[in-house]
Amino acid sequence: MALHRAWAEGDTQRALEIHEVLRPAAEAMFIENSPAPVKYLLSEAGHIGPDARLPIAKPSSGARAELDRMVQTYSAHRTGLALG
Repeated sequence: MALHRAWAEGDTQRALEIHEVLRPAAEAMFIENSPAPVKYLLSEAGHIGPDARLPIAKPSSGARAELDRMVQTYSAHRTGLALG
């Protein structure tokens, strides 16, 4: 919402700053070729259970580590950008 609001208000510099913070999250959703990264993050946030049913497999340990790093980075920037 903050990205859209900044763009709609013509604050392209702020929109670009927010975009740059969110870009790693968007890229992380495709770290593996399945919806597993999205399901992992939803599970970690408590929105869904941890189980994955076939044909979806849980993300690899490397992918989970990368997703966890992305969440930590996003969390560190979130407050500074007042993303909510």
